[in-house]
Amino acid sequence: MWAGFVLLDRLLFNNQSVAEPEWNLWMHWLNRNMAEQPYSEALYQILKDQTASDSLIKQLPARYAYLCRAVLMGAADPNPESLFDDDIEIQIYAAAARASQSITKGEAESAAVALETVERLHQLVATPAT
Repeated sequence: MWAGFVLLDRLLFNNQSVAEPEWNLWMHWLNRNMAEQPYSEALYQILKDQTASDSLIKQLPARYAYLCRAVLMGAADPNPESLFDDDIEIQIYAAAARASQSITKGEAESAAVALETVERLHQLVATPAT
């Protein structure tokens, strides 16, 4: 399943990847190995057709649904933050952005709260080695 999401990232951020010779090999591999995985049908269809429909997008995790809607359909949600309440990695970036905005505005207390949020979220996803 994660190999499929890596390919989806490649399609979204470098659509020239589909012209590479190994693209078809990966598509055949995914077709054989993802049959019983969650998201498999929608993910495979989007990768195969290199386009998306609302019905397919709704079957993907929120982060990929948002990106597919924005990149492949050109229709991003103008206020996506609530879509990603449960996505820790995205919340790290959102808190860092809030910290940066607060620092720029000279709001030290807000910046401190946002930086503390970044630190706590990072601890949830990090290992001691990182």
